[in-house]
Amino acid sequence: MQRKKKWIIGVVVVVVIMAGLGVLLHKSAVAPQAAKIVLGKIQQTVIITGQIIPQHAVQVKSQISGTVSKVLIEEGQQVKQGQQLVIIDPNPTPSDYAAQVSAVASAQAKYDQLKLLYHRNETLVQQHAISEELFDEVKSQYQVAKTDMELANQQLALMMNGEAQIAGKVIQNRVSSPITGYVLQRNVDVGDSIVPVTAYQAGTPLFTLANMHALYFKGDVNQIDVGQLKPGMTASIELAALPDLKLTGTIERIALLSDQSNQSAAAGGSSTSLFPSQSDVQNGFEILISGFKVPADTLLRAGYQANATIITKELDNVLVVPQQALHFDNGQPYVMVLQPGNKVPVQQNLTLGASDVQNAQVLSGLKQGDMVVIPNVDASTASDDQ
Repeated sequence: MQRKKKWIIGVVVVVVIMAGLGVLLHKSAVAPQAAKIVLGKIQQTVIITGQIIPQHAVQVKSQISGTVSKVLIEEGQQVKQGQQLVIIDPNPTPSDYAAQVSAVASAQAKYDQLKLLYHRNETLVQQHAISEELFDEVKSQYQVAKTDMELANQQLALMMNGEAQIAGKVIQNRVSSPITGYVLQRNVDVGDSIVPVTAYQAGTPLFTLANMHALYFKGDVNQIDVGQLKPGMTASIELAALPDLKLTGTIERIALLSDQSNQSAAAGGSSTSLFPSQSDVQNGFEILISGFKVPADTLLRAGYQANATIITKELDNVLVVPQQALHFDNGQPYVMVLQPGNKVPVQQNLTLGASDVQNAQVLSGLKQGDMVVIPNVDASTASDDQ
């Protein structure tokens, strides 16, 4: 039994020694990496998350009330300006119909009376039996009565048939497209009741149309980056749905008021924007990028998520050091320099200029050709990070 215990203890000791040797061998095998100081490029960028939206989008509404009897177009289809979209059957209430019939009868009676008076006075003025002033007054009343009678009949026709010509403008129950574009959304179906658009009410939205050949990138840039941007700067746009498509546009405008302030001002109200911004997430300043050309065989859809990359500063042919090689001591940057004939790296303080995610510009402390140490990443840390 004692001999067995000694054997087990011996095995454990051997395993521990081998593990320790393995660790030492691993540490000695992983030598520090070094990078040569060279002339390179510093490129500072701002990346903005947003979406693709049409520059021109409209909601189509009806000028008359009634019920949808036929839908002539569907979502996703292209329409031309003036193309009919939907047919609405007038559906007046009995009281509205009765009131309009009464208005027509009253207007007709007044017109007939003034018509007789006008023709009678027309004869009398020719015989110099009445004055010109009296005849002109009767003529004016007659013309007003005629207009009122015609308008009352037109309103009755519109109420009954859904089509009339009022003041030279044709109003009908066939709602047409105001623009050439695509149908993004159809909001009504057969049998739905329609409230017309007037000066006192918004009306029922029937369709949302947009020209999908004129597009914006719309996003929000945070307060830290907005000061680096200005209209006219070039932006590269990448879309999540079409990763192989690369677009180039220019900044058209940047909001002067942050989205957070807009939300505070509009608290308690409802947004009327067809394509709301990403301000719920970023609370930045709205930015619009336009001018990008879409290939003829590619159709972008409203709402595509995208990233815009804008180069704000670019330095070429400057001395650079990798970001991985940098250390900081109370804000003072330094690197470990490998000197010829010396196996121990020497600390060297630096003065840095512009930087990006990969490199930093060296203003002083290093020269071209110097070798700096890049610390190794511990294997266990690397595995945890992954």
